[in-house]
Amino acid sequence: MNMDLYRRFDIPVDRVNTECIKWDNREALGNKDALPMWVADMDFRTADGIIDALASRVQHGIFGYAQDASLDKAACALWMKNRHNCEVKPEWLIYSPGVVDSIYHVLSAVCKPGSRVVIQPPVYGPFSAMCNKAKMQIVENPLIETENGFEIDFNGMEECFKAGADAFVFCSPHNPVGRIWKAEELQNVVELCNRYGVQMISDEIHCDFELRGQKHIPLIAIPGGENAVVLISATKTFNLAALRHSTIICPNEEIRNKVIASMSEAMTDVNLFGRLATRAAYQTGGEWLDALNEYLTDGRDILAEGINSIDGLRVHAPEGTYLMWVNAKALGMNSDQLNNFFVEKCAVIPVIGTAFGAQGEGFVRLNFATAHKNLEIALERIEKAVRAL
Repeated sequence: MNMDLYRRFDIPVDRVNTECIKWDNREALGNKDALPMWVADMDFRTADGIIDALASRVQHGIFGYAQDASLDKAACALWMKNRHNCEVKPEWLIYSPGVVDSIYHVLSAVCKPGSRVVIQPPVYGPFSAMCNKAKMQIVENPLIETENGFEIDFNGMEECFKAGADAFVFCSPHNPVGRIWKAEELQNVVELCNRYGVQMISDEIHCDFELRGQKHIPLIAIPGGENAVVLISATKTFNLAALRHSTIICPNEEIRNKVIASMSEAMTDVNLFGRLATRAAYQTGGEWLDALNEYLTDGRDILAEGINSIDGLRVHAPEGTYLMWVNAKALGMNSDQLNNFFVEKCAVIPVIGTAFGAQGEGFVRLNFATAHKNLEIALERIEKAVRAL
């Protein structure tokens, strides 16, 4: 691991007054002096290879209509092979402006209005939003919290499928609980979906965030997973969200053609700079990502140990993502009270748990993709505020 790269993540980058959703909305969210630990982007400069690739194109000075290059898909396929031991053919890849867009378009392509779609709350809010937008019926199979973390309710899943589910939108790694699902769990998902004819749609946007000792397995790498549709994006991994680019991996040709047709009707062209940045990320960003994952792991440990030392708060340390799901039920506050407590008293802006479904009542999500010093400041503020209750 490159220690010089690791140390760069400790160097503060001032994001104030840069049209930044995360830092420039603090006053509107209730406290202009609060640490923003809500929206899922990182307070780190992206990899040098990406900056160089974009700067080079800017110097060319012409930004007219552009077309995909075979190099883009080759770079993605090689990344999936080298990082995740997953064989991906370039022809399986479809570009989309974002993973949320992709969820909508895949659902619209493979399901009819009124179809039953299973999700596993607490889960990323746009799952429900896109199901509603595509006029689907949402069927909830909530995760189960155990002493060791969150698990899939496979008995509940089978009951949902037996009742006539058409699709399953899976979150892997899971946002907000931070699980990287094990091979046997993924195998169970695939077997149940195939047994009941349920279309698998797997949001794997956090796949590259493998915290120390963990390994993500793409759903299409599981035996029987060849009919799954997997959604990824280098924009999450390399902090490029504003460049609007993601990739749909669809091995099944029939499903792929349906998705392409649906997206063509919506004119979902991607941004040239998003495409170039993604190619550069996959070609040059491996060493940067290795250092990032080490830094995030250390940040996770700082935050998890600190939170678990505060009476009334507890967490299961996440295995992936850079998001921490904090159980604050013991504080006895409803969602509005909990949000006000964190924003006003702790001077830390979280995402309130009910943004991930009713199962998030009493929880907050904190983003730890920031300098370790900020995590220490956040812990000091939270501990002081809780102690004063």
